[in-house]
Amino acid sequence: MDIACGSKVLVEFPTFGDRMKGDIVGGLRNEYLIVALPLVAGIRDRCREGNILTFRYMSEGSIVGFRSAVIQYLVKPYSLLFIEYPRRLEEHQLRRSKRVSCSFPAMLKVGERAFKGVIVDISSGGCQFFYESSVKRAAAGLEPGMAAQGEFSLLDKEASYPFYGQLASIKSDGGLVRLGLRFNEEQGDLDYRVKGYIEEVCRLLKA
Repeated sequence: MDIACGSKVLVEFPTFGDRMKGDIVGGLRNEYLIVALPLVAGIRDRCREGNILTFRYMSEGSIVGFRSAVIQYLVKPYSLLFIEYPRRLEEHQLRRSKRVSCSFPAMLKVGERAFKGVIVDISSGGCQFFYESSVKRAAAGLEPGMAAQGEFSLLDKEASYPFYGQLASIKSDGGLVRLGLRFNEEQGDLDYRVKGYIEEVCRLLKA
C-alpha cells in the first residue's frame, strides 16, 4: 500500500502523551517520508532524532497506522519532520468493530506469568499486545483460549484501565511475541474509553 502525498496524518507522541495533525508532503519510497507539522511550543523535544512516533491516516474507508523513527526535524524554512519509511502498514477497516493502531503501555497476566509490553492496536472487541523477552521461546506454554487479564494507560496517562479476555492468537519470533486478545463482552468503562478514543481518532483524521 502506497502512502499518498498530501494525506492528512495524525501524529502521536507516546513519551509526551499527546498528538497533533500534520500533512505528508513528500518522501522517497523505502527511504523516508516528510511530514509538515505546526510550529508549536515543545515541537523540538517531541521530534528529537530517534524518537519513535505513531502515525495514522485515512485511506479508502480504512485507518492505516504505522510507527516510525525520527530522522531529523527542521524548523526553517518550514516545520518539517523527516521519518524513516515504514516497513509495515497496519490497515483496519472501519466496519463492525473499529480498530486503530496505537502505542499504549500495558501489563498482561496469563496464569501465573506476567508480561510488560505495549498494546499496538485496539478495538472495542480486542487488542494486539506486543512484548519482548530475553528468553528465546518466550511464548512457550501460551495457547489460544487461555484466560488473560491486564491493564493499560491511554495517552492522557491519568488512569489505568483493566481488561479481561482470552488469548486469540500467538505469534512468536525468537524473543519477540505478539498476542491477539479477545475481550470479554462486559468490560464496563473500558468499552466506553476505547470507543471514545477510536471515535476521536476517526474525527480528527476526517476533519
